[in-house]
Amino acid sequence: MTEPRPRGWSVRTRVLLGLVALMTLAFVITGGTLYAAQRAATDERIDRTLGIAVERFSALATPGGTTPSGEAAGGDVAGGAATSGPATAPSGPSPSADPAPSTGQASAARTAPLSGERLLYTAMQQTLPAENEGMIAVVNGRTRWTAPDQIRLRLEADPELVAWAAGPEPGNSSMLHTVTTSTTTYRVASMPVVTQDGVGSARLIYAFDYSVERRLVDASFGMYALVGVLALALTAVAGWFVVGRLLRPVRLLQETTRRISQTDLSERIAVVGRDDLAELTVTVNDMLDRVEGAVLSQKQLLDDAGHELRTPITVVQGHLELMNVHDPQDVSNARAVAVDELERMTFLVNDLVMLAQSGATGFVRPAPTDVSELLDEVFAKAQTLGDREWSLRSRPEAVEPLDARRITQALLQLAANAVKYSAPGTAISMGGTVEHTEVRLWVRDQGTGIRPEDQERIFERFGRVGGVTRTEGAGLGLSIVNAIATAHGGRVELSSQPGAGSTFALVLPADPEPDQDQDDPADDLIFSPHHPQERP
Repeated sequence: MTEPRPRGWSVRTRVLLGLVALMTLAFVITGGTLYAAQRAATDERIDRTLGIAVERFSALATPGGTTPSGEAAGGDVAGGAATSGPATAPSGPSPSADPAPSTGQASAARTAPLSGERLLYTAMQQTLPAENEGMIAVVNGRTRWTAPDQIRLRLEADPELVAWAAGPEPGNSSMLHTVTTSTTTYRVASMPVVTQDGVGSARLIYAFDYSVERRLVDASFGMYALVGVLALALTAVAGWFVVGRLLRPVRLLQETTRRISQTDLSERIAVVGRDDLAELTVTVNDMLDRVEGAVLSQKQLLDDAGHELRTPITVVQGHLELMNVHDPQDVSNARAVAVDELERMTFLVNDLVMLAQSGATGFVRPAPTDVSELLDEVFAKAQTLGDREWSLRSRPEAVEPLDARRITQALLQLAANAVKYSAPGTAISMGGTVEHTEVRLWVRDQGTGIRPEDQERIFERFGRVGGVTRTEGAGLGLSIVNAIATAHGGRVELSSQPGAGSTFALVLPADPEPDQDQDDPADDLIFSPHHPQERP
């Protein structure tokens, strides 16, 4: 017996783990893709906003130019009414030293280029940073102006950023930079200008708190991850019960196969639903049917062999034990008895093997068979079985799916039985008919007949008719006939009265499609050895 293997994870657990793993993978791929897209969208938004600020600053520095919104460059500087930033500044930038330019200077700015410091002041006055945005103006390495007080992001409060802004600009054009300090990370638009004396340096710094923007994205996807974990947990709980219900037929299969033993193979699994598991249940039930049939056939074969072989073995053993080895006649007689009993054992074993194989696939091999020719051949062979008045009463012209070899064997067995239980010279007739759904092949005798109480028992193995003289044979002939008919999907019918003879008929399924022609009714004589001229 195979040793039991260590029990691993159940199918239910593995299916559930696979489901959760697939959902987790889907969440990770979807979340990662969305996170990357959101980060990219945030970077694009920041860079686009900084780019607009650079364009507006460039427009202010151009004589008679316009901002991207179509307003005149260098508008009402003193009043701060011009709008060029995300919002209109309610107040001007906070100065570190010089006062605001005069009104006359502002009028001149409409037609003449603005000076460096005036350009910085005007740009900061017209720009109001939004959330997480800030700005400063740096002149000659010092913070000249800062954003209004209501702006939360104070760039001037970060000395590392101020030191970076006071450093040299790699070029004279506006550029975007990522600046990391010990406080945070900035995304910066650096816009350099030339001072009035042309010697010093000035720069407008417009920046986003990049770390805060990233944290906002991270926070949103942290919520996504939390919702995903909760969804996976709920799915796992619900999936445990759903998968358990779906696998219920498998558990029933396991429980049933555990209960089945060699002494009880009759239990079957209830078929639930119409899905793949239901088909599996039907397949297993069919397999159990075959296993039960094979076990019962094997048991029956052993019982039959033990029952019937015991007698000839005992006879041979007794004659050999009593045989006088010095008497040639006694040796010859013992040899004859032993050979006769061995031949009987051979026939018995062949019959038992045939019965054991009758339930197997391939026992019969139906093929289109001419019923008329089949009856002619069987009738010719049957006439040699005994001195009887043989006659062929009907012979249908039809082609049916039959195993000619097995049908011949069954009809000859019925004819041999008719000879055994009838007197010499009595009539034995054979024939056949084909109806819409059935083929009937029959053998009729005028023998002793069979009592009603024996008519079922004679088809059992080793079954014999009571009240008659025992004949040769093991009592397996009619069992073989019944097995052949059953293998064709048919049956054996018996009509008999004691003292009036018997009629055995093989009733087999017919091909319903073609119309069958019958030459004669069942009682019309077609051929008899005593009337050869009547054979067509």
